[in-house]
Amino acid sequence: MTNPAPDTVNADLNESAQVTLDGSGNGTARLTPRGGTRNSGYIWHPNTLFVSCSTNTLEAQAVAYVSYGIQSNAPTDAIGQTLSGSTGDTCGMTQNLRPGDWITVKWTGGDPGAIATMRVTGSVDIPTR
Repeated sequence: MTNPAPDTVNADLNESAQVTLDGSGNGTARLTPRGGTRNSGYIWHPNTLFVSCSTNTLEAQAVAYVSYGIQSNAPTDAIGQTLSGSTGDTCGMTQNLRPGDWITVKWTGGDPGAIATMRVTGSVDIPTR
């Protein structure tokens, strides 16, 4: 865990998002910190991003993106890529995210209808005032 700023407490971060892959085996899931306004002091400190799918007949590729203040998955926002997007893989993270920042994962080439999951773990600063 990180050292929280004054007037905050630090707690575990464990958030997830899911998407059902479309008929081509593609899908996008997103997460954003939801704990206040952009400058409220609510900050995610993720250290691990895990991706997987409910089935893996076809192995999906997954690409992770982080964008600040907007929802974007431009090539310059990419932080990691895996060819094991269905069977599962992890990516280390060092970004600090505030409300309005986004973590996005895009899967391509997986099993149509599979449930794709992203999970982010780490710590979160929560303002106390």
